[in-house]
Amino acid sequence: MEVFRKVTDIDKAMVCIGDFNVILSISDKKGGVNFVKRGIKEFQECVSSCGLMDLEFTDHNYAWCNNQPGKRRVWVRLDRALCNDQWRLLLQMYMSLILHELD
Repeated sequence: MEVFRKVTDIDKAMVCIGDFNVILSISDKKGGVNFVKRGIKEFQECVSSCGLMDLEFTDHNYAWCNNQPGKRRVWVRLDRALCNDQWRLLLQMYMSLILHELD
């Protein structure tokens, strides 16, 4: 998360995509034992202090599974795309242009 602390002063469109190896909320995990809330809180604070937002999935909520049977099966969303307002505005603008061209 140290990398994120270095980007708080960047005033350009920014997107961070990858496996963050930590969940952003309790709803990012299904099954198994309870998750350590301290890690979640630290990640939430980091994302917030950097002015980032989650771009969220459109189809599947979970990207990782431990492939265990029955009640031992755990699903987790570790992969995500985080962006700032400038990037989201660019994305919306380009999506509008693409959709306009498709009409």
